[in-house]
Amino acid sequence: MLDKNYIVGLVDGEGSFNVRVNPNKNRRAKVELKFSLKLRYQDKEVLDELKDFFECGNVYVQNDKRENHVQCYRYEV
Repeated sequence: MLDKNYIVGLVDGEGSFNVRVNPNKNRRAKVELKFSLKLRYQDKEVLDELKDFFECGNVYVQNDKRENHVQCYRYEV
């Protein structure tokens, strides 16, 4: 189980909060809020524990095709 202080540091260093205003009037949500955190595939267990801690969100595979990047996982709410 992750410690709350560890989570604060992890989110501060690796987390991202985004706000997107959707101009499409046919979509239900005009403002979309997103929190995400990306880690290397070796650290997927940490993302799974984050999902359990917050009791929401999903963990996705994120393949990066850049030469110096490895396969990553993203936790997203």
